[in-house]
Amino acid sequence: MYTSDKTDLESMGLIPDTEFPDIRVIKKGTRLNIDDKEYEVKDMYTNFFDDTDENDDSKGTNIIGSGERHPFNFDITYYVEEID
Repeated sequence: MYTSDKTDLESMGLIPDTEFPDIRVIKKGTRLNIDDKEYEVKDMYTNFFDDTDENDDSKGTNIIGSGERHPFNFDITYYVEEID
């Protein structure tokens, strides 16, 4: 899944930062609620690209993404594990 929609991120149950209440933080150990299931972030990494992706629609479509994609030159990936 990719998202750039703040509403999607807020719906995951992110708790405001204790020091800066106007931001949300996702890090190892953060719990997320997605589609009525609870997950814990186990690992994450960031890719930085030499070029900026202009989101050319002719390259294909990601059907599980939401929000408007803007030109980007990095992405952040979170590995999560479902909590029983």
